[in-house]
Amino acid sequence: MTSNSNTEKPFNFRFIGAPSNVLLELTNVTEKTLKSIEILTVFLKDEETPGGGPSQAHIRFDAVKSMQAKEKAVLSHRTWINGRPADTDHDQLGRLKVIAGEVSPNYFRQRVRGLGLKEVLSAPRSPWQNAYVERLIGSIRRECLDHVIVLNEQHLRRILRSYFAYYHRTRTHLSVDKDAPDTRPVQLPAMGTVIEIAEVGGLHHRYERRAA
Repeated sequence: MTSNSNTEKPFNFRFIGAPSNVLLELTNVTEKTLKSIEILTVFLKDEETPGGGPSQAHIRFDAVKSMQAKEKAVLSHRTWINGRPADTDHDQLGRLKVIAGEVSPNYFRQRVRGLGLKEVLSAPRSPWQNAYVERLIGSIRRECLDHVIVLNEQHLRRILRSYFAYYHRTRTHLSVDKDAPDTRPVQLPAMGTVIEIAEVGGLHHRYERRAA
């Protein structure tokens, strides 16, 4: 979890709700307005493999644009299974343990240990040891950052948010049969002519049918 504040521990958080509908409540405990708040994606432990193992499920939390001093926010999330968003019946947030306390710089490592996983650090200059992350980083560079001039951190975050929206909602992926992770419905010719919609500042485009 990150923010643009210099406060070491800016948040308290807790899980609320019934087991079938768990929500994450975040509280800004500082006296300042915090902006661009993000939470790392949580990858879940495989329940069916003895001793645990790589899981096909992970939970992604939405970013918060800003929080006033002492303000609380209930964060929305989405469970993804096998690269596709899951419906409410298969939501996995209830599997996370209730944690009381404040967010620390070692939050992610604490979550990994709490899920029964062992952290394995990749060796320097060894991208093959973390192929999935390297593949994503390569896509971000080739399809986005190599073609723009970044002015500052805020500009970079805006560009990446735009690219990630394109990546999940428009860009085709071989792993999901050339569909987007957020499934797009088939649009028949009767729905109208094909129009071009610019995305990521015009670097990429989305094509849809619209009635004349």
